[in-house]
Amino acid sequence: MRARIDFTRQKYGHGEPCWQGPERSVMVQLECGPDTAVLQAIENGRCFYEFTLQTPAACDPAELDRLTEQIAADRRTFRVFQRPESSTGHDDL
Repeated sequence: MRARIDFTRQKYGHGEPCWQGPERSVMVQLECGPDTAVLQAIENGRCFYEFTLQTPAACDPAELDRLTEQIAADRRTFRVFQRPESSTGHDDL
């Protein structure tokens, strides 16, 4: 049986050199999420950065199916609680 390779942590190096310093490098942590977004970006040491990204690409298929179902349920719930459009185009006080 083949071992599963974990691509959720990726290190990139040999970037542009910092002024009087080392070459820039970054560690990227991928997390499962419904859309792609940068959750965190920090400089953790001189010219070393850490990014946390949320993306569906980091989900296993079962987890992605669960997230998709949850998003659909949340959207249905949100529609139930939305206020109807005002016929006058503004809120009455």
